[in-house]
Amino acid sequence: MEKDEVKRTEIENGIVAIASDVQIREKSKDGIYVDLDRLDDFLEECQNLVEYFREYADTTIGVEVVRVYSDFTRYFRRLISDTEDNETKQEAQLWLDELENWMDEIITETARNWQNLNPRD
Repeated sequence: MEKDEVKRTEIENGIVAIASDVQIREKSKDGIYVDLDRLDDFLEECQNLVEYFREYADTTIGVEVVRVYSDFTRYFRRLISDTEDNETKQEAQLWLDELENWMDEIITETARNWQNLNPRD
């Protein structure tokens, strides 16, 4: 299908809005605190964006979504490198892996769309 910028923008705005509500902070002895309900909502909305790119021939992703991805991955990487607690490191690595997998899916789908829109002779 042809791209639907309104639909993509709605999903992207949802990702940004939910991301601003996600509470993540380091606990002193119990690993990291993550607002799992909001993070699950965030990841669900991220998956909606993947599904959008699977359905629509679109190759554009909003800069705010990229910023959110960058902010979250930077935070989790910092936790992994700066925290001595192994449980915290493992939790942060799991969330980082989830985010990286999501972005990999976005890149795969948008690249496929670009190739379909620009076929080689």
